[in-house]
Amino acid sequence: MTQGTLDFSKEPKNLTAEQQAVWDIIKQRPGRDNALSAGEIGSMAGFPEDIKSHYRLVRRIIRELVVDHYLNIGSSPSGFFMIANEDEMDDCYRSLRSMGLKILQKAARIKKVSLHKFLGQLSMEIEQEEPKEEEPKEDETSKFLLDNVLL
Repeated sequence: MTQGTLDFSKEPKNLTAEQQAVWDIIKQRPGRDNALSAGEIGSMAGFPEDIKSHYRLVRRIIRELVVDHYLNIGSSPSGFFMIANEDEMDDCYRSLRSMGLKILQKAARIKKVSLHKFLGQLSMEIEQEEPKEEEPKEDETSKFLLDNVLL
C-alpha cells in the first residue's frame, strides 16, 4: 500500500510558534509506543492549563502540521506520535481511511443516496470549491495520502 518513503531529514519551514512547539515535542517521540495525549503535549508546550483547551488546540495544530506541512504524525488511542516506519504509516492510513469512509457513508445515508452517488457529488463539489492542487512529489506520496484522508 505504501508509496514513496519516509523522510525524517526534512525540517518544516514557516511554522507558527505553536506549531513549532508541538512539532518539537512530537518529533522526539517516534513510534506508536511513544504516543502522547493532547493534554500531555499541551502541557509540555506550555499551553493554557485548561485540559479542554489543550485537546482542541493540539488537535488543530496537529491537523495543520499534517495537512499543511506534510509531517508524518500518527494517532492512536494513546495519543499522537511521529510515524517511525512504513508499517505505522500503513496502519495510520488504513485507520483514517476506514473512519473517513464510515463518515461519508453516514452522510450519504442522511442524504438518502448511495455512497457511490454521494462520492460523485462530493467530487464535483470539491472541484468547484478548491483550486487544483499540484501532484505531490514522489517522496511526498505517503504524506499526501495521510493529508487527503485527514486526521
